[in-house]
Amino acid sequence: GLFSLYLYKLHRESWQNYALISLVLTFCSGLQAIAYWAFIKDFNLTWWAFNLYLMVYPLLFIKLLINNRG
Repeated sequence: GLFSLYLYKLHRESWQNYALISLVLTFCSGLQAIAYWAFIKDFNLTWWAFNLYLMVYPLLFIKLLINNRG
C-alpha cells in the first residue's frame, strides 16, 4: 500500500496495480480472521468489528479503482 502511494506521488500509472493488490490482501486478511473466529466460535465484538472493517473499507476503494480504469 505504501509503495502504491509512492508511485502515485511519482505520477506512475502502475500505482493502481499495487493499490489493488494491497486492498485485496487487506480484504483477505480480514476474511481469514473472521473465518477463524467463527470456526472457533469466539464472538468478541471488538475483534469482529476490527476485522469486518478490514473487509469493508477495501471494497469501497476497489470499486473506485475499477471504475476509474474503465
